[in-house]
Amino acid sequence: MARLSVYLPPFSPDYSGVASAFFDLGALSVLHDASGCTGTYTGYDEPRWYGSHYPAYCSGLREIDAIMGNDQKLIDRVVAAENDIKADIITIIGSPVPMVVGCDAKGIASEIEAITGVPSFGFDTTGTAYYDKGIAMAARALLERFSAPCQNEKGSVNILGLDAIDFPLQETRDGIIKAAETAGAKVNATFPASTSVEQLRMMARAELDIVVSASGIEMAEALKRKYGIPYIICLPYGNTGEKRFRTKIYNFISDIKDDDNQAEQGSIRALVLGEAVSSMAIRDELQQGYGIKSTAVSVFTQYKALEKMGCMTLPDEMTIRDVLNGGWDIIIADPLFRKLLDSSDSCFIDNPTYSISSKLYLDKSIDLTGKRLNEAFGKEINSIMNRRS
Repeated sequence: MARLSVYLPPFSPDYSGVASAFFDLGALSVLHDASGCTGTYTGYDEPRWYGSHYPAYCSGLREIDAIMGNDQKLIDRVVAAENDIKADIITIIGSPVPMVVGCDAKGIASEIEAITGVPSFGFDTTGTAYYDKGIAMAARALLERFSAPCQNEKGSVNILGLDAIDFPLQETRDGIIKAAETAGAKVNATFPASTSVEQLRMMARAELDIVVSASGIEMAEALKRKYGIPYIICLPYGNTGEKRFRTKIYNFISDIKDDDNQAEQGSIRALVLGEAVSSMAIRDELQQGYGIKSTAVSVFTQYKALEKMGCMTLPDEMTIRDVLNGGWDIIIADPLFRKLLDSSDSCFIDNPTYSISSKLYLDKSIDLTGKRLNEAFGKEINSIMNRRS
């Protein structure tokens, strides 16, 4: 019962992460389910879905097929769809029912590839893990299939974890890329948004990987193991955050040692809750730009690399509620977390998170790159600081 949520909706699951990772790769994605999980992805977890031509299909799994293990029916349907669509890649993506009956998505994908000759991937996703794990699964499979050794290019970087679930606004994704370019970097590849098979093949060309969300950590670690590419975890959020982001990249390219000076912090306490890397970026801006003692919290998958950077991970609604009601002066989080507050003593600043509240607050989503964070949150933060001074 510890994982029971009374007030919060289910967060974006692993199968949506996989499907989103293949969105820009010209893939035919088939979610193996009875239709509910496909609807969750297309209707709630993919901000680019409406107005797109991405071919995501439901396998139409029925009870008798699950009981009898009729995989041939699925294979025949996928082959027929591929003959019509002529996709570059095929993905078979699992859901809770195939998990329970022990469906072998990778084996099915292998049979489909043998018939069609099209690179095919199978993912035994379950719906019980979060979207960032699904994106990481897709990244591992794509690296194994397409990446190849190549000569490093001076100043070349990959931006990893640049996914549309964590960054639903195109201007945010563009702003992150622009910030890297203005630091003197040449963006070699981005993943998963706006990626291509050719970019995947050339990922080993980069000198540095920049991880901008938790979904990019496992890919960065795989590239480090396979090709020796180092990585940093950061985002250009806020005035001081954008400067640090550019400085880190410029210093790496120029072989200059980083010197992170910590600003003095006052008595005001802030909590930033949501996706790990974004929460840490906002936390750092509060600390460096405003001198506010701040804590970053993730509500998704736990990663050791993020723990070392001081990001706490909360596993369930009960724990989230306990932490939210810890006497914070400022809370920055998705509006749905307001329901867990026992009092209105804290200044709650809305920061819609698509993987939590989906389209509900999409029109209120904020581009936080550079000074836009300060413009969005500064008035309320300064008001609290003035009252407490």
